[in-house]
Amino acid sequence: TTTTVAYAIVCAAVNLGVSPTTLSFSAPQGGSQPGSQGITVTSSPTNVSDLQAGIVYKTGGNNWLTATLSGTSTPATLTVRPTAASTGTAGSYTADVCVTSTTAANSPQCTAVTYTVTQPQTGNIQVTNTVTGSNQPAGPFTVTVDAASNTPIVQSIPKNGSITITGLATGSHDVRLTGSGIGTNSTCPI
Repeated sequence: TTTTVAYAIVCAAVNLGVSPTTLSFSAPQGGSQPGSQGITVTSSPTNVSDLQAGIVYKTGGNNWLTATLSGTSTPATLTVRPTAASTGTAGSYTADVCVTSTTAANSPQCTAVTYTVTQPQTGNIQVTNTVTGSNQPAGPFTVTVDAASNTPIVQSIPKNGSITITGLATGSHDVRLTGSGIGTNSTCPI
């Protein structure tokens, strides 16, 4: 006698996983780029060996982000970092960093990336002059901020007057008050 046996082979689908599913970066306009962050790439129930990564830019233009896979097999790390040129314009940048595999049933898997470039911090300097005593200089006087820079700020200040210079970058600034009969320098931190 002949016995017929029917059987079926069931293969479980391979699925990719990425963690985290969101990343955030921030930096001041014109400042240093932020450090890199990692995305862990896994697959289950077995490993895959044909990983690829790509970037889908959504807002803020293209080429402001890099994404580098540690290898083409799972488990892997996807290293993400904004580029140095990306700190030029203040605003919000968004993109999806996606990992694909032709053998994964749920390919692609993406991590949403947000990069916020903030306006640089600024400060103000208030300069007040008070002239007393005999033989007073007549004024007006000149206030010069950062005279040695490529973009010095020069403003006139009346005798016994006050001015406020705004929008200065955070840091130390050379401030000079000059005019007939006076000549003084100060360094003012903001």
